[in-house]
Amino acid sequence: LEYSGIEFIDPQKRSQQHRATRLLWDSLNQSGLGRMTIGRITVFLYFDAINGAVALEEQFASYGDWTVDRYHVSKNDLECVRLLSPECEFTLDAFLELTDIMLIEADRHNGTFDGFEVAAENTRKRKRWFSIWYGK
Repeated sequence: LEYSGIEFIDPQKRSQQHRATRLLWDSLNQSGLGRMTIGRITVFLYFDAINGAVALEEQFASYGDWTVDRYHVSKNDLECVRLLSPECEFTLDAFLELTDIMLIEADRHNGTFDGFEVAAENTRKRKRWFSIWYGK
């Protein structure tokens, strides 16, 4: 699946982010938080200028199901927008698609996508279809 705007993303930058995302996915799987896990994904984007941060903040706040937080990082004199996704089922494809979307949004708003975090304590496992009958 290709998203509009991905053609403007540096292929090397995209490849690096996909590698980082795959490493996160491997780490989640090793921790037991891979497939069939439901949770929310935290996304970090940084901006040199407040205009881009405010525009992205307003865009995602308008969606209603995203939690948005913006703050100033005085150490680096940057604006950070922290996005918390709606609940979703974790899959590698979902993480890779979200990577592409965030690269595009960062580019559109003159910012930098800095990756994801997942809070393990806020996740749950989806029940397998056969658990309805067998209770597993």
